[in-house]
Amino acid sequence: MFAMTSPQTYHHQPRLRARVGALLHKHTTHVAILTSQQAWKAVNPQLENSLRDAGIRWQTNFLTTACTDAAVMTHLDSVRRQNATRVLPDIGNSRAQSLAAIAREVKFPASEALRLPFSVAAENVEHALLTLETATF
Repeated sequence: MFAMTSPQTYHHQPRLRARVGALLHKHTTHVAILTSQQAWKAVNPQLENSLRDAGIRWQTNFLTTACTDAAVMTHLDSVRRQNATRVLPDIGNSRAQSLAAIAREVKFPASEALRLPFSVAAENVEHALLTLETATF
């Protein structure tokens, strides 16, 4: 069971991890993930398989300290260098608000000139994608 939450919505559905790749593929083929080793182990191999099966490339950045705003900012440059077109900053961590800094700060390519208005965390991927689908650019 994988839970997805956001300030507006709470999802708790079986096999949700297996659908994350398909949900993301509608919008991007490259994501950056900021998480802890423990959280990454907890969602795999299902999440990796889902991403791989959907043709999503990913770079995983592991936190080596507590998940604080400072730790998030430390990893931000790595995410920028990766030039991900979407960011998946948090997998299984309770600090989604701190990790929202990545979504606010990442500079997207001109063709993707979009600053996400919320944290695209594993807990709220579905809400994030629905918001992107209904957004007016």
